[in-house]
Amino acid sequence: MPAIRKACEPKCEQSFNAYQACLDRVKAKGVGACDGQYFDYLHCIDKCSVPQIMKHLK
Repeated sequence: MPAIRKACEPKCEQSFNAYQACLDRVKAKGVGACDGQYFDYLHCIDKCSVPQIMKHLK
């Protein structure tokens, strides 16, 4: 399963970049949170990986 999720990372690069940009802003300002961007990234990974995982479970 980790390999399948890892294979989805390139498809979710835009979400990951938004998360990284948020982390950089928070680090520079010292305040804030990136929960929304992180969950958007995880949602993208899940959306990509679930169909492939389900193939192995059937």
